[in-house]
Amino acid sequence: MIRTILTSTALVALVASPVMAADTPKPAAKTEAPMEQSVGNTNHSEVYLLEVMSLKNEQKMGFLASNLMGENVFTAGANGDESIGEVSDLILDQNGEATMSIIGVGGFLGIAEKDVAVDFDRLQMKSTDKNQFRITTDLTRSELENAEAFQRPDYLPRWMSEAYIADKFTAAKQSTSESFEQVGDTIADMGSETMKSDWLTDKTLVASDSLTADRVLGAPVFGRTFETMGEVGDVEVSTDGKVDAVVVNVGGFLGLGEKPVALPFKDLSLYEDESGALVVMVPHSQKELENAPTYEPAKYKADPSSVLVK
Repeated sequence: MIRTILTSTALVALVASPVMAADTPKPAAKTEAPMEQSVGNTNHSEVYLLEVMSLKNEQKMGFLASNLMGENVFTAGANGDESIGEVSDLILDQNGEATMSIIGVGGFLGIAEKDVAVDFDRLQMKSTDKNQFRITTDLTRSELENAEAFQRPDYLPRWMSEAYIADKFTAAKQSTSESFEQVGDTIADMGSETMKSDWLTDKTLVASDSLTADRVLGAPVFGRTFETMGEVGDVEVSTDGKVDAVVVNVGGFLGLGEKPVALPFKDLSLYEDESGALVVMVPHSQKELENAPTYEPAKYKADPSSVLVK
């Protein structure tokens, strides 16, 4: 359960020391978190007794309210201490003393859980190790599950509710995820521009209407990420002798298992390298062409759009 922020800076024992008893003597001034020793079963708690210097220059003992939030509440079961709920909030009176604790009981992983207001004097702090405690009660699980549910008043500001905090966490998570995606896209774009600049160093753009079918046949083909994808294996020419589409052979090994794919000639970028050899670039990745429809002459003649890669 999400820890409520209302009491995150309070020291419970300092505001309510008469009603929450600890069964160990005052610890030494230096309070480092000790290694935990389990009591009863594997359920555990990590509540620590602190020594704090007040503005009046007085040393006082207490437990951080934020340390109590979400901690298990135990009762004596047949096989030792049994967890019967967890602290979800505290109720303070007008003098700042903790009078009740809101304990979530029942349910599973916070689902269908019920909150119950328990008088603070029904809770005790049981020592499990030096300066380390667990929250216990003389109440039974049955008593808590059968008790009247605590309903948070509707007039409380929404920021005090767990639902609001959960919404904020979700929004923050979404915002972080979107930021990572934007940064990733920016880096990818920067890398792509650098690769393009390097790839174009020794190449010159060629006007497509100046090329004949013979010149295009056999030209190496590169994808949008500048990787070699195959070569032009065939062309489709219109009735006026102009190239309408090119057939690129992709995949395979040493010419075996290649897949012919048809692309509109107008979508290609054509370059000449320093030796005058023609190089073709297509606006697709290797995977996209491998997953594209297979070129078949008869299908192309009947309906070019059925096989052309858009």
